[in-house]
Amino acid sequence: GRLSLRMGAYQILFMDSVPDFAACNQQVEMMRDFRRETLCSLVNGVLRTLSRQAASIEYPDEPLERLSVLSSTPKWLVERLVEQFGLEKTQAFLQTSGRGGGMYVRPNLLKYDDDRAFEAFLQAENIPFEPTGIPHIYHVRELRASHPAFQRGQFSILGRASALAALALAPKPGMQLLDACAAPGGKTCFLAELMQGSGRVHAFDLHEHRVRLISAYAKRLGLDNVRPRQADATQVVESLVETMDAVLVDAPCSGLGVLHEKPDLKYRLRPEDMDNLPKTQLAILTACARYPKPGGALVYSTC
Repeated sequence: GRLSLRMGAYQILFMDSVPDFAACNQQVEMMRDFRRETLCSLVNGVLRTLSRQAASIEYPDEPLERLSVLSSTPKWLVERLVEQFGLEKTQAFLQTSGRGGGMYVRPNLLKYDDDRAFEAFLQAENIPFEPTGIPHIYHVRELRASHPAFQRGQFSILGRASALAALALAPKPGMQLLDACAAPGGKTCFLAELMQGSGRVHAFDLHEHRVRLISAYAKRLGLDNVRPRQADATQVVESLVETMDAVLVDAPCSGLGVLHEKPDLKYRLRPEDMDNLPKTQLAILTACARYPKPGGALVYSTC
């Protein structure tokens, strides 16, 4: 019953495409479908009252409490964001979170000679796209991982920030690279393709099942220069010390920088999670700083 009320309230307050009466009726019918007839009158009465009085709802006067309610963000997280960025920037940030549309994709660089060939594929499939200004990355709204071309390894899903982190290594054919926190493998495989399948990209992850994700990613794309490995990135692998041309440390982080793509983080994060992260990040960075050759690059990235 509570879930039905929440769904109906969301439709009434935030979905212009659903008439209020339809939202009420839909939730009442849901109660009947679940054989909760005793709740039908309650759900109907509460939602119809909400519909009539929506414009007069009183929200908290205290600014942070009000922002917490209006953005559906825990109060502790609002307080931390405001402390760092101020109220105005925090409001703008939380208002845009969860409103992303479509996704970002890139061609398999072993299958397309240049970006124009990938654009021709998108046009042939009648898929609207927009270049992002980042090499090889396109914004699309109607392309999914279920597309046969995805299964054939013709394209991958990769966000703009992830692409920039990989490009910052300036990969060139024949290099030895390390992606220290690699799963599920998006950046790893982008690096491998940018080297045209040559060289090596060593890919670490702490968990065996996530290492298998990297292997599957590389196999789908037809890459032979990816070397997945189960490893704790906080511990130094002596055999790799000073052997890498470039190292990517895309360290575990809160995820708040991509909250617009992962709004569920607001409900899963706890204050203690935020407090423990810097220790882990420093331990990973300290270990991985041992791997670049003299003059090599170390890129540290979080969202």
